[in-house]
Amino acid sequence: MVFEATVASGTGNPENEYKKGDFKMWSIKEVKQKGKVAMKANYWMTFAVSLLMMVLIGGGGGSVARSVHSTVDQQLDIKNGVENVSGNENNGVVGESENIASEIVENINDMSDMEIAALITMLMTVFAAITVLSIFYTCFNLLITKPLEVGFMNFFVKNSEAPAAFGEIKRAFSPSWMGNVLTMFLRSLYLFLWTMLFIIPGCVKIYSYALVPYIRAERPELGANETITLSRKLMNGNKFRMFLFDLSFIGWEILALLTCGILNAFYVMPYYNCSKAEIYRSILSENAGEY
Repeated sequence: MVFEATVASGTGNPENEYKKGDFKMWSIKEVKQKGKVAMKANYWMTFAVSLLMMVLIGGGGGSVARSVHSTVDQQLDIKNGVENVSGNENNGVVGESENIASEIVENINDMSDMEIAALITMLMTVFAAITVLSIFYTCFNLLITKPLEVGFMNFFVKNSEAPAAFGEIKRAFSPSWMGNVLTMFLRSLYLFLWTMLFIIPGCVKIYSYALVPYIRAERPELGANETITLSRKLMNGNKFRMFLFDLSFIGWEILALLTCGILNAFYVMPYYNCSKAEIYRSILSENAGEY
């Protein structure tokens, strides 16, 4: 599926200008029905791709609902950390920590020069190992995992039209691997900056940028900021509906927890990912002629 005009135009042809009142907006029930049909038509392949997403991306493989949950958790961790520090002072935990620190200093003072040198060497080795692993993880996430999200979404969009092959995920690296890297990096950076403004702005922007990997998969010629801007424009009027779509999977996620994630891998995530691709296609149809 392709857009009928580029984002650079800003508006569509006046003769074909899109008006939401002229179309039936997509419904949660409809996209889930279509998603289920697409999943059943190519079940084992959608399962394999969803499982790979869960392993590489984690959790729901890019699920907006899980992204929101992660954002909320990060903010609550910061808040709880501050509250705990305050509470610990009243409970004497801080005082106990000071005693432990004093004992550590005394033990170090009793050590010989050779023991201190060995300790410093060990600490520097551990620090170096942690640094190398952190750099490797960051590079792998930036250069491999993030672009793969584009490839995964390309697979599910193609699968919504006809049973897709596993090879569709290669769109992550071709024709513009570095373009995918830059686009997904900027999306993560913008989300981080918005999250710094606390929970609500970050959650809203997660939904605003939800279509970025789909657009990137189908419009590799667009620049990173053009792709992000287009996602934001297409999601105008659709963010709350997509939020409700995510909420509609809460029951499935609870059942998935009760099965230790087995149901999630074999049914919920393939179902979710196929349905999400149907949302993207529906939004494009509703905006045909404008972008």
